[in-house]
Amino acid sequence: ALVEFYVDKNVDFIKTYTELSANQYDNLAAYSTRANLALAGHKPLSVSLIHALDSGQASIEHGRLFMFECFQGIESFRQLDDPISHYNAEFMREMLQSQDREKCATLMGAMANSSTRWVPTLATLRMSAMANDKSFRQDSRLEYIPYIIRKLLWEPDITRASQKGYDKRGRFVHADFYAAASAQVGRAHSLGVELLAGTDNIDTHVFTGASLHDELAALVEAGLTPLEAIQTATINPAKFAALDDDFGSVEVNKQADLLLLNANPLSDIRHTADI
Repeated sequence: ALVEFYVDKNVDFIKTYTELSANQYDNLAAYSTRANLALAGHKPLSVSLIHALDSGQASIEHGRLFMFECFQGIESFRQLDDPISHYNAEFMREMLQSQDREKCATLMGAMANSSTRWVPTLATLRMSAMANDKSFRQDSRLEYIPYIIRKLLWEPDITRASQKGYDKRGRFVHADFYAAASAQVGRAHSLGVELLAGTDNIDTHVFTGASLHDELAALVEAGLTPLEAIQTATINPAKFAALDDDFGSVEVNKQADLLLLNANPLSDIRHTADI
């Protein structure tokens, strides 16, 4: 009924979330396929990456994907009654210390050979990693964010990351987690996983439009070349959305949807913001 409702609304895809059960996910996948709708969004914790790939999920969002999937204890974690409630600083440290690199390479290879794209949204993990950085918390772009969003959502979120981000030995886990996730993005890309740029717009310290430039820089820091990073925001998503006949590259007969820059972003990705 849910899928049929959205078919009538002419939507493009059904978005999945972390808390879906495996049975719910399989039903959505089956009915969405019949209705010629894509599945996109979070990969449910109850579903393995291979299962999601086999189900034809079009894209998977967020940078924790392989941190979870390559965790040696992932199957036991999935079996918990409420896995999300166990996701804290100490558990994140355990994940960091129990990554199966060989399994990770196999999973990345499987994803590279599938039609599924990855949108790492490193901006969301960077927020927690930078929670103790005073300059980050005083970003000049905050003036563009509505007061109620800042006070009721963003400030409590980044304060929580700052205060509860320490493991039992007093180490700030979020910075280490971000570094590991960033390295996985670079490795996945090198193994052929196609990336799309995204920021999880209006999530804490994600600034509409502006944070996309930060994301491109983060992708370069993860190991992509500036050109490859730019392609995650141009030709790759155009192909993904089947709009590459009109968008995504500078060619005759395509839409002239251009940004004119003062400096070459191929020499420094930060130049994408020098408009």
